[in-house]
Amino acid sequence: MSSREQILSMLDIPEKGSLLLAFSSGSDSAALLSLLPKDRSRALYINHALRSDEELEREINTAVSLCKRFSVPLKIVSLNKGEIAFIAHQEGTSIEAAARKMRYQILLNEDADYILTAHHLDDVAETFIMRVLSSSPIYSFSLIDKERGRIIRPMLSVPKRLINEYLKNENIEYSEDSTNKDFSYKRNYIRQMIIPFISDEEKSVMLTISLNIQQMKKRSRKIEYRDALFFTFSRDEYLKAPAWRREELFFCINRRLKKGLLPRNEIKRFDAAIEADVKKGKFSSYNLFMKRGTVFFYSELRSIVYPFTGESMDTKYFRLCVKEEGMKEDLVINLQDIAYPAAVRTSRVFDEIELVDGKKKIKDLEREYGIPSSFVLEDRNGIIAFFSSFLSGRDRIAKSFKAKGGKYVTITL
Repeated sequence: MSSREQILSMLDIPEKGSLLLAFSSGSDSAALLSLLPKDRSRALYINHALRSDEELEREINTAVSLCKRFSVPLKIVSLNKGEIAFIAHQEGTSIEAAARKMRYQILLNEDADYILTAHHLDDVAETFIMRVLSSSPIYSFSLIDKERGRIIRPMLSVPKRLINEYLKNENIEYSEDSTNKDFSYKRNYIRQMIIPFISDEEKSVMLTISLNIQQMKKRSRKIEYRDALFFTFSRDEYLKAPAWRREELFFCINRRLKKGLLPRNEIKRFDAAIEADVKKGKFSSYNLFMKRGTVFFYSELRSIVYPFTGESMDTKYFRLCVKEEGMKEDLVINLQDIAYPAAVRTSRVFDEIELVDGKKKIKDLEREYGIPSSFVLEDRNGIIAFFSSFLSGRDRIAKSFKAKGGKYVTITL
Protein backbone atom coordinates (compact mmCIF):
# COMPACT_ATOMS: atom_id res chain seq x y z
CA MET A 1 0.00 0.00 0.00
CA SER A 2 1.37 3.41 -0.99
CA SER A 3 1.91 6.19 1.56
CA ARG A 4 -1.03 8.08 0.02
CA GLU A 5 -3.34 5.08 0.43
CA GLN A 6 -2.17 4.53 4.00
CA ILE A 7 -2.86 8.15 4.96
CA LEU A 8 -6.28 8.09 3.27
CA SER A 9 -7.19 4.95 5.22
CA MET A 10 -6.39 6.80 8.50
CA LEU A 11 -7.85 10.15 7.50
CA ASP A 12 -11.11 11.08 9.27
CA ILE A 13 -12.69 13.87 7.21
CA PRO A 14 -16.45 14.61 7.55
CA GLU A 15 -18.36 13.24 4.55
CA LYS A 16 -20.58 16.31 4.23
CA GLY A 17 -20.27 20.03 4.95
CA SER A 18 -17.90 22.85 4.00
CA LEU A 19 -14.28 22.54 5.15
CA LEU A 20 -11.83 25.29 6.15
CA LEU A 21 -8.18 24.27 6.54
CA ALA A 22 -5.96 26.19 8.95
CA PHE A 23 -3.11 26.39 6.46
CA SER A 24 0.49 27.30 7.33
CA SER A 25 2.08 25.93 4.11
CA GLY A 26 4.20 23.69 6.37
CA SER A 27 4.65 19.99 5.64
CA ASP A 28 1.65 18.75 7.64
CA SER A 29 -0.91 21.23 6.35
CA ALA A 30 0.49 20.86 2.81
CA ALA A 31 -0.15 17.10 2.97
CA LEU A 32 -3.68 17.59 4.30
CA LEU A 33 -4.44 20.28 1.70
CA SER A 34 -3.54 17.88 -1.12
CA LEU A 35 -5.97 15.23 0.19
CA LEU A 36 -9.05 17.39 0.79
CA PRO A 37 -12.19 17.11 -1.37
CA LYS A 38 -11.76 20.07 -3.71
CA ASP A 39 -15.45 20.86 -4.20
CA ARG A 40 -16.09 21.87 -0.56
CA SER A 41 -12.74 23.00 0.80
CA ARG A 42 -11.05 26.34 1.44
CA ALA A 43 -7.75 27.29 3.08
CA LEU A 44 -6.94 30.18 5.43
CA TYR A 45 -3.38 31.38 5.99
CA ILE A 46 -2.74 33.70 8.96
CA ASN A 47 0.36 35.89 8.96
CA HIS A 48 1.13 36.58 12.63
CA ALA A 49 3.94 39.02 11.68
CA LEU A 50 6.32 37.35 14.14
CA ARG A 51 9.18 36.48 11.78
CA SER A 52 11.20 38.34 9.17
CA ASP A 53 9.42 39.87 6.16
CA GLU A 54 11.61 37.82 3.80
CA GLU A 55 10.72 34.49 5.42
CA LEU A 56 7.03 35.35 5.59
CA GLU A 57 6.98 36.43 1.94
CA ARG A 58 8.50 33.09 0.87
CA GLU A 59 5.98 31.23 3.04
CA ILE A 60 3.00 33.12 1.61
CA ASN A 61 4.24 32.51 -1.94
CA THR A 62 4.47 28.78 -1.16
CA ALA A 63 0.94 28.85 0.27
CA VAL A 64 -0.40 30.52 -2.89
CA SER A 65 1.46 28.04 -5.13
CA LEU A 66 0.18 24.99 -3.22
CA CYS A 67 -3.42 26.16 -3.26
CA LYS A 68 -3.25 26.79 -7.01
CA ARG A 69 -1.75 23.34 -7.59
CA PHE A 70 -4.52 21.58 -5.65
CA SER A 71 -7.34 23.93 -6.72
CA VAL A 72 -8.27 25.03 -3.20
CA PRO A 73 -9.32 28.69 -2.68
CA LEU A 74 -6.98 30.56 -0.31
CA LYS A 75 -7.65 33.49 2.01
CA ILE A 76 -4.74 35.35 3.64
CA VAL A 77 -5.19 37.30 6.89
CA SER A 78 -2.25 39.47 8.00
CA LEU A 79 -1.91 40.86 11.52
CA ASN A 80 -0.04 44.05 12.35
CA LYS A 81 3.52 43.87 13.65
CA GLY A 82 3.53 43.87 17.42
CA GLU A 83 -0.15 42.93 17.67
CA ILE A 84 0.49 39.46 19.12
CA ALA A 85 3.13 40.80 21.54
CA PHE A 86 0.64 43.44 22.74
CA ILE A 87 -2.04 40.79 23.36
CA ALA A 88 0.47 38.58 25.21
CA HIS A 89 1.46 41.51 27.44
CA GLN A 90 -2.16 42.50 28.12
CA GLU A 91 -3.20 38.95 29.07
CA GLY A 92 -0.01 37.99 30.88
CA THR A 93 0.67 35.03 28.62
CA SER A 94 3.33 33.84 26.15
CA ILE A 95 3.69 34.92 22.52
CA GLU A 96 2.85 31.36 21.41
CA ALA A 97 -0.33 31.25 23.52
CA ALA A 98 -1.44 34.68 22.31
CA ALA A 99 -0.82 33.70 18.67
CA ARG A 100 -2.78 30.46 19.12
CA LYS A 101 -5.69 32.28 20.74
CA MET A 102 -5.81 34.88 17.95
CA ARG A 103 -5.51 32.16 15.30
CA TYR A 104 -8.52 30.25 16.59
CA GLN A 105 -10.56 33.43 16.99
CA ILE A 106 -10.00 34.24 13.32
CA LEU A 107 -10.75 30.68 12.20
CA LEU A 108 -13.95 30.41 14.24
CA ASN A 109 -15.24 33.67 12.77
CA GLU A 110 -15.12 32.14 9.29
CA ASP A 111 -18.24 30.68 7.69
CA ALA A 112 -17.51 26.95 7.49
CA ASP A 113 -19.14 23.80 8.84
CA TYR A 114 -15.77 22.38 9.92
CA ILE A 115 -12.36 23.85 10.68
CA LEU A 116 -9.51 21.42 10.00
CA THR A 117 -6.04 21.48 11.54
CA ALA A 118 -3.13 19.24 10.52
CA HIS A 119 -2.15 17.87 13.93
CA HIS A 120 -0.79 14.33 13.64
CA LEU A 121 0.36 11.38 15.76
CA ASP A 122 3.79 12.85 16.51
CA ASP A 123 2.15 16.01 17.87
CA VAL A 124 0.27 13.83 20.34
CA ALA A 125 3.51 12.07 21.35
CA GLU A 126 5.35 15.38 21.79
CA THR A 127 2.61 16.75 24.03
CA PHE A 128 2.47 13.50 26.00
CA ILE A 129 6.21 13.62 26.68
CA MET A 130 6.02 17.30 27.66
CA ARG A 131 3.37 16.40 30.24
CA VAL A 132 5.54 13.54 31.59
CA LEU A 133 8.63 15.75 31.89
CA SER A 134 6.67 18.44 33.73
CA SER A 135 5.08 15.90 36.15
CA SER A 136 1.60 16.95 35.05
CA PRO A 137 -1.52 15.45 36.70
CA ILE A 138 -3.41 12.68 34.91
CA TYR A 139 -6.23 14.93 33.68
CA SER A 140 -3.76 16.93 31.55
CA PHE A 141 -3.03 13.82 29.45
CA SER A 142 -6.28 14.28 27.54
CA LEU A 143 -3.95 16.16 25.16
CA ILE A 144 -5.28 17.00 21.68
CA ASP A 145 -8.98 16.49 20.95
CA LYS A 146 -9.92 14.81 17.68
CA GLU A 147 -13.00 17.00 17.62
CA ARG A 148 -14.02 20.05 19.63
CA GLY A 149 -17.05 21.90 18.37
CA ARG A 150 -16.40 22.78 14.73
CA ILE A 151 -12.68 22.08 15.02
CA ILE A 152 -11.64 18.71 13.52
CA ARG A 153 -8.19 17.07 13.49
CA PRO A 154 -8.48 14.38 10.80
CA MET A 155 -4.79 13.31 10.79
CA LEU A 156 -4.39 12.60 14.49
CA SER A 157 -3.67 8.89 13.83
CA VAL A 158 -1.16 9.56 11.04
CA PRO A 159 2.57 9.37 11.97
CA LYS A 160 4.93 12.09 10.76
CA ARG A 161 7.10 9.46 9.09
CA LEU A 162 4.25 8.61 6.72
CA ILE A 163 3.53 12.30 5.98
CA ASN A 164 7.19 12.91 5.03
CA GLU A 165 7.21 9.82 2.82
CA TYR A 166 4.03 10.95 1.07
CA LEU A 167 5.34 14.48 0.44
CA LYS A 168 8.53 13.07 -1.07
CA ASN A 169 6.70 10.57 -3.30
CA GLU A 170 4.24 13.21 -4.56
CA ASN A 171 6.93 15.90 -4.92
CA ILE A 172 4.92 18.39 -2.82
CA GLU A 173 6.77 21.53 -1.77
CA TYR A 174 6.26 23.10 1.64
CA SER A 175 7.63 25.80 3.94
CA GLU A 176 9.90 25.29 6.94
CA ASP A 177 9.32 27.60 9.92
CA SER A 178 12.73 28.82 11.13
CA THR A 179 11.56 28.81 14.76
CA ASN A 180 11.24 24.99 14.58
CA LYS A 181 15.05 24.81 14.91
CA ASP A 182 15.12 26.87 18.10
CA PHE A 183 15.91 24.47 20.98
CA SER A 184 14.94 27.08 23.57
CA TYR A 185 11.41 25.80 22.91
CA LYS A 186 10.94 22.53 24.82
CA ARG A 187 8.70 21.09 22.11
CA ASN A 188 11.40 21.57 19.45
CA TYR A 189 13.95 19.80 21.65
CA ILE A 190 11.58 16.87 22.19
CA ARG A 191 10.78 16.75 18.47
CA GLN A 192 14.42 16.60 17.42
CA MET A 193 16.07 14.66 20.26
CA ILE A 194 13.42 12.26 21.65
CA ILE A 195 10.66 11.58 19.10
CA PRO A 196 13.01 9.91 16.53
CA PHE A 197 13.68 7.13 19.07
CA ILE A 198 9.99 6.33 19.65
CA SER A 199 8.18 3.87 17.37
CA ASP A 200 4.82 4.55 15.70
CA GLU A 201 3.30 1.79 17.83
CA GLU A 202 4.44 3.53 21.03
CA LYS A 203 3.04 6.83 19.77
CA SER A 204 -0.28 5.09 19.08
CA VAL A 205 -0.36 3.87 22.69
CA MET A 206 0.03 7.49 23.84
CA LEU A 207 -2.88 8.49 21.59
CA THR A 208 -5.03 5.68 23.01
CA ILE A 209 -4.29 6.80 26.58
CA SER A 210 -5.18 10.36 25.63
CA LEU A 211 -8.50 9.35 24.01
CA ASN A 212 -9.42 7.16 26.99
CA ILE A 213 -8.86 10.03 29.42
CA GLN A 214 -10.96 12.29 27.19
CA GLN A 215 -13.82 9.78 27.36
CA MET A 216 -13.49 9.44 31.13
CA LYS A 217 -13.73 13.21 31.49
CA LYS A 218 -16.84 13.37 29.30
CA ARG A 219 -18.58 10.80 31.52
CA SER A 220 -17.46 12.37 34.78
CA ARG A 221 -19.53 14.51 37.14
CA LYS A 222 -19.40 18.19 36.22
CA ILE A 223 -19.22 20.98 38.77
CA GLU A 224 -21.89 23.64 38.27
CA TYR A 225 -20.62 27.22 38.52
CA ARG A 226 -22.42 30.52 38.82
CA ASP A 227 -20.57 33.70 38.01
CA ALA A 228 -20.97 37.48 37.93
CA LEU A 229 -18.25 39.75 39.38
CA PHE A 230 -16.93 36.51 40.92
CA PHE A 231 -17.96 32.89 40.65
CA THR A 232 -19.40 30.43 43.15
CA PHE A 233 -20.05 26.71 43.46
CA SER A 234 -21.11 24.16 46.08
CA ARG A 235 -18.29 22.88 48.28
CA ASP A 236 -19.97 19.47 48.67
CA GLU A 237 -20.45 19.15 44.92
CA TYR A 238 -16.81 20.08 44.36
CA LEU A 239 -15.53 17.50 46.88
CA LYS A 240 -17.58 14.78 45.16
CA ALA A 241 -16.05 15.67 41.77
CA PRO A 242 -13.59 13.32 40.01
CA ALA A 243 -9.80 13.35 40.28
CA TRP A 244 -9.46 16.06 37.62
CA ARG A 245 -11.62 18.63 39.43
CA ARG A 246 -8.53 20.86 39.59
CA GLU A 247 -8.52 21.06 35.81
CA GLU A 248 -12.15 22.20 35.79
CA LEU A 249 -11.23 24.77 38.41
CA PHE A 250 -8.20 25.94 36.42
CA PHE A 251 -10.19 26.60 33.26
CA CYS A 252 -13.17 28.02 35.10
CA ILE A 253 -11.08 30.60 36.97
CA ASN A 254 -8.93 31.59 34.02
CA ARG A 255 -11.89 32.03 31.69
CA ARG A 256 -13.88 34.16 34.13
CA LEU A 257 -11.26 36.23 35.92
CA LYS A 258 -9.75 38.43 33.22
CA LYS A 259 -6.49 39.18 35.01
CA GLY A 260 -3.96 36.75 33.60
CA LEU A 261 -3.60 33.05 34.25
CA LEU A 262 -3.68 31.73 37.79
CA PRO A 263 -0.73 29.29 38.10
CA ARG A 264 -1.49 25.59 38.57
CA ASN A 265 0.34 25.54 41.92
CA GLU A 266 -2.16 28.17 43.13
CA ILE A 267 -4.99 25.91 41.95
CA LYS A 268 -3.45 23.15 44.08
CA ARG A 269 -3.44 25.45 47.14
CA PHE A 270 -7.00 26.53 46.44
CA ASP A 271 -8.11 22.89 46.14
CA ALA A 272 -6.41 22.05 49.47
CA ALA A 273 -8.08 25.03 51.17
CA ILE A 274 -11.53 23.87 50.04
CA GLU A 275 -10.85 20.36 51.34
CA ALA A 276 -9.66 21.77 54.66
CA ASP A 277 -12.73 24.05 54.85
CA VAL A 278 -10.60 27.20 55.11
CA LYS A 279 -13.14 30.03 55.37
CA LYS A 280 -11.00 32.75 53.88
CA GLY A 281 -7.74 32.75 51.97
CA LYS A 282 -5.66 34.80 49.55
CA PHE A 283 -4.19 33.34 46.37
CA SER A 284 -2.01 35.67 44.25
CA SER A 285 -4.36 38.56 43.49
CA TYR A 286 -7.49 36.48 44.06
CA ASN A 287 -9.52 35.67 47.15
CA LEU A 288 -11.28 32.58 48.45
CA PHE A 289 -14.28 32.92 50.74
CA MET A 290 -16.64 30.18 51.98
CA LYS A 291 -20.04 30.58 53.62
CA ARG A 292 -22.91 28.14 54.20
CA GLY A 293 -21.37 25.45 52.00
CA THR A 294 -20.79 27.84 49.09
CA VAL A 295 -17.34 28.69 47.73
CA PHE A 296 -16.79 32.25 46.45
CA PHE A 297 -13.75 33.08 44.34
CA TYR A 298 -13.10 36.63 43.18
CA SER A 299 -10.37 39.10 42.25
CA GLU A 300 -9.34 42.06 44.42
CA LEU A 301 -12.47 44.16 44.95
CA ARG A 302 -10.56 47.27 45.94
CA SER A 303 -9.46 47.65 42.32
CA ILE A 304 -13.05 48.44 41.31
CA VAL A 305 -13.86 52.17 41.45
CA TYR A 306 -16.39 53.73 39.08
CA PRO A 307 -16.94 57.50 39.37
CA PHE A 308 -19.86 59.20 37.62
CA THR A 309 -21.71 62.51 37.39
CA GLY A 310 -25.33 63.42 36.84
CA GLU A 311 -24.60 64.85 33.40
CA SER A 312 -23.30 61.68 31.73
CA MET A 313 -24.37 58.24 32.87
CA ASP A 314 -22.85 55.25 31.10
CA THR A 315 -25.44 52.43 31.03
CA LYS A 316 -23.28 49.67 29.55
CA TYR A 317 -21.74 48.12 32.64
CA PHE A 318 -23.49 46.63 35.68
CA ARG A 319 -26.66 47.33 37.61
CA LEU A 320 -26.72 48.26 41.30
CA CYS A 321 -29.84 48.22 43.41
CA VAL A 322 -30.47 47.75 47.13
CA LYS A 323 -31.92 44.37 48.19
CA GLU A 324 -33.15 44.90 51.73
CA GLU A 325 -34.79 42.07 53.66
CA GLY A 326 -38.57 42.24 53.97
CA MET A 327 -38.99 44.45 50.89
CA LYS A 328 -41.36 43.30 48.19
CA GLU A 329 -39.26 45.06 45.61
CA ASP A 330 -35.60 46.03 45.44
CA LEU A 331 -34.91 49.60 46.59
CA VAL A 332 -33.36 51.64 43.82
CA ILE A 333 -32.03 55.12 44.18
CA ASN A 334 -33.43 58.27 42.62
CA LEU A 335 -30.63 59.78 40.55
CA GLN A 336 -31.92 63.29 41.18
CA ASP A 337 -31.28 62.88 44.92
CA ILE A 338 -27.55 62.15 44.52
CA ALA A 339 -25.17 65.01 45.34
CA TYR A 340 -22.74 64.66 42.43
CA PRO A 341 -19.95 63.82 41.85
CA ALA A 342 -20.38 60.26 43.12
CA ALA A 343 -18.66 56.90 42.84
CA VAL A 344 -19.16 53.20 43.28
CA ARG A 345 -16.10 51.76 45.03
CA THR A 346 -15.01 49.07 47.44
CA SER A 347 -15.26 49.76 51.14
CA ARG A 348 -12.53 51.43 53.20
CA VAL A 349 -11.61 51.11 56.87
CA PHE A 350 -13.30 54.31 58.13
CA ASP A 351 -16.45 54.25 55.94
CA GLU A 352 -19.75 54.85 57.78
CA ILE A 353 -23.40 54.87 56.75
CA GLU A 354 -26.35 56.50 58.57
CA LEU A 355 -29.09 53.84 58.74
CA VAL A 356 -32.57 53.89 60.28
CA ASP A 357 -31.14 52.05 63.30
CA GLY A 358 -28.21 54.45 63.69
CA LYS A 359 -24.77 55.14 62.28
CA LYS A 360 -22.83 52.00 61.37
CA LYS A 361 -19.24 51.41 60.30
CA ILE A 362 -19.06 49.51 57.03
CA LYS A 363 -16.40 47.18 58.45
CA ASP A 364 -18.74 46.37 61.39
CA LEU A 365 -21.51 45.48 58.92
CA GLU A 366 -19.11 43.24 56.99
CA ARG A 367 -18.16 41.42 60.21
CA GLU A 368 -21.82 41.11 61.19
CA TYR A 369 -22.71 39.52 57.84
CA GLY A 370 -19.54 37.40 57.77
CA ILE A 371 -18.23 38.76 54.49
CA PRO A 372 -14.70 39.86 53.50
CA SER A 373 -15.54 43.06 51.56
CA SER A 374 -18.31 45.07 49.93
CA PHE A 375 -19.19 47.88 47.53
CA VAL A 376 -20.46 51.28 48.58
CA LEU A 377 -22.12 54.10 46.68
CA GLU A 378 -20.77 57.46 47.85
CA ASP A 379 -21.74 60.99 46.87
CA ARG A 380 -20.49 64.38 48.10
CA ASN A 381 -22.42 64.03 51.37
CA GLY A 382 -21.29 60.52 52.31
CA ILE A 383 -22.20 56.84 51.87
CA ILE A 384 -25.61 56.38 50.21
CA ALA A 385 -25.75 52.59 49.97
CA PHE A 386 -23.90 49.46 51.03
CA PHE A 387 -23.86 46.40 48.72
CA SER A 388 -22.98 42.95 50.05
CA SER A 389 -25.74 40.60 48.90
CA PHE A 390 -23.38 39.33 46.19
CA LEU A 391 -21.40 37.66 49.02
CA SER A 392 -24.45 36.43 50.96
CA GLY A 393 -24.62 39.57 53.10
CA ARG A 394 -27.29 42.31 53.07
CA ASP A 395 -27.60 45.50 51.07
CA ARG A 396 -28.41 48.63 53.10
CA ILE A 397 -29.56 52.11 52.08
CA ALA A 398 -28.88 55.34 53.95
CA LYS A 399 -31.68 56.65 56.23
CA SER A 400 -31.97 59.93 54.32
CA PHE A 401 -32.64 58.11 51.06
CA LYS A 402 -34.93 55.46 52.55
CA ALA A 403 -37.10 58.18 54.11
CA LYS A 404 -37.62 60.05 50.85
CA GLY A 405 -39.78 57.39 49.26
CA GLY A 406 -41.34 58.39 45.97
CA LYS A 407 -40.47 56.94 42.62
CA TYR A 408 -37.07 55.30 42.46
CA VAL A 409 -35.06 54.48 39.33
CA THR A 410 -32.29 51.97 38.91
CA ILE A 411 -28.68 53.12 38.93
CA THR A 412 -26.93 51.42 36.03
CA LEU A 413 -23.15 51.71 35.74
